[in-house]
Amino acid sequence: MQNFLPIYDMMAEEPDMWRTFIPTKQFCDLLQRSITAITSSEISKRRSMWIRGTFGTGKSHASSVVRHLFCDSVDEVDSYIQNIPNEVTRAQLAAIRKQKRYFPVVLKGVEGAYNIPRFSLSIQRETKKALAVAGYPNLIVRSDFDEAIRWVEGHENRIPELLESNDELKSEAPNYNKLLAKLKNNDIDVFMHLEEALAADKTYLASDSISDWLVEVEKAIEEAGIANGLIIFWDEFTSVMDTLKSDRINVLQNIAEKSQNNNVFLYLISHRTESSSLDAKGKDITKMSDRYDTVDYQMDEISTYLILRHTFNIPDADKLAISSWDITQKIDKGIYDYLCESNNTEEKDHIQNLFPLHPYTAFLCSKISNIMGSANRSVLRFMNDEHSGFKPVVS
Repeated sequence: MQNFLPIYDMMAEEPDMWRTFIPTKQFCDLLQRSITAITSSEISKRRSMWIRGTFGTGKSHASSVVRHLFCDSVDEVDSYIQNIPNEVTRAQLAAIRKQKRYFPVVLKGVEGAYNIPRFSLSIQRETKKALAVAGYPNLIVRSDFDEAIRWVEGHENRIPELLESNDELKSEAPNYNKLLAKLKNNDIDVFMHLEEALAADKTYLASDSISDWLVEVEKAIEEAGIANGLIIFWDEFTSVMDTLKSDRINVLQNIAEKSQNNNVFLYLISHRTESSSLDAKGKDITKMSDRYDTVDYQMDEISTYLILRHTFNIPDADKLAISSWDITQKIDKGIYDYLCESNNTEEKDHIQNLFPLHPYTAFLCSKISNIMGSANRSVLRFMNDEHSGFKPVVS
């Protein structure tokens, strides 16, 4: 069995692990829609993206590939682009990458987004961090943290009084220097406690619109020649959905609406298909999703057969073919016609090439992946299990 990651973490990728992704037909569709949504000159087609589906279908890995293809240097992605099976998509992406490159910001999970200020601060913090890691720590776009730093530096004599008025702030930052250091480190809790302490004087540090701030960042990125746009990839967005209220849904709508006239895009990855609901929250989410190009990502049979074939290596294919000739001849060819309901030649080729995996095993793996997806991370986890699956136990 080849190396296997049960969970693909977009924020902690192993070097070049994204390249192991097999570009299936479904992925090519996702990539084509991403190209249209992000690069189209027609306002009606420019949209943020929302990728949804059950666990274990490869959404995070697929989205990470999209991120690299749009955001890495051309030299780093050219070889992968050449292996994209869809000729039209391959040519279109290659042409775009000769002219454009986008800057990525990656978030994962709730990120403390329990209310509007924390929601906005989380996006600001990760955007600033991404720019700093990329070598642009001094890109001049004032964030709420910068506003707080400016206020603290201009009112040093008031800090002792503020600390005494707010026990939580004093606990986090007991003196002026500590307070300043934590704000410069984009500490959300300290910012929130400071703003709470200042509320009595009706002094507010948070900006009114995170969407406008992102547009400012995107324009600064373009003016500095860093990239041609900004894409925020938010993985495991399901946990955010669980905490969303109307105010944050409105913020997500506002950011998505900026995509039409600005090069700012959200790329949400939700690890389950959100069920429709008639309550207020369900209606708000439905309204929000209308601003996005929503892609339902599933593990279809063709994708499963192709991916399963890449989960194991055959050290000596010729020897296997000779020793197993009798077995393969006993498998009725009609089985492939029966299992491949679409009568797709590509599908039949993939499932036949899976030997020594039995065709019924491959077929059931695909069904299990879809039916059990919400409860089981991935059928590939079973394939790589040392006790119940196929991975040998190494003593």
